[in-house]
Amino acid sequence: MLLAKINYGNENEVFLFDNYEELYKATFCPDYTILDILEFKISGKTYTERKASLEDIAIWYSNLCGEWACSYGELFLVTDFFEKYGKRYGLLTDFRENGII
Repeated sequence: MLLAKINYGNENEVFLFDNYEELYKATFCPDYTILDILEFKISGKTYTERKASLEDIAIWYSNLCGEWACSYGELFLVTDFFEKYGKRYGLLTDFRENGII
């Protein structure tokens, strides 16, 4: 799952994609410029590295979500991701306090 900030003309929009293939199909036109990509993928070998990776994803998401006019379905997918992994890494309280979920 990817969240991409895309510029076309004078407009900046944020869209949710399932994978990079969908992103590149949607932005194939030279008028589109990809400004930022947030990949919902937790990386790291240890528990603390993966927890830090999830925190970084949440910070990026909170910075992008103010510009994102999402549907309820998209919001559900993102909220489900943060609830699932927030519970696993003990970050549910932090996510709720910061308006992530």
